[in-house]
Amino acid sequence: MQGDQDASQLLFELPAAARAAQFREACGRIVERCRELKASRAMLTATTLDISEKELKAGLAALAGAGCGPGFKLACVTPDRHSFEQLVKVEDSALGHGVSVRVFFDQDNARRWLAW
Repeated sequence: MQGDQDASQLLFELPAAARAAQFREACGRIVERCRELKASRAMLTATTLDISEKELKAGLAALAGAGCGPGFKLACVTPDRHSFEQLVKVEDSALGHGVSVRVFFDQDNARRWLAW
């Protein structure tokens, strides 16, 4: 998993067919880097996900509980339709924790949303 940053956001990449443990690890890494760099935006990319809706919700709730609170934005990018649909199902659940999550098919649109 990569965790590169530019001036305004962090980029994290999950391996293909990422599982729940890898997603939780990525969420932990996002929290760690955001605290370290005082970043309020991150992008998580995944080719495909093999994660249940419950596991996705738990990972996103952990972001808020660990310090990525109100105002934090996470853009999730996946070209895979099934993974996209799974992530869309949990967008609203993150709002209850003060974290804005949006899902995109491409990084360009995700970057625009993060910059807004």
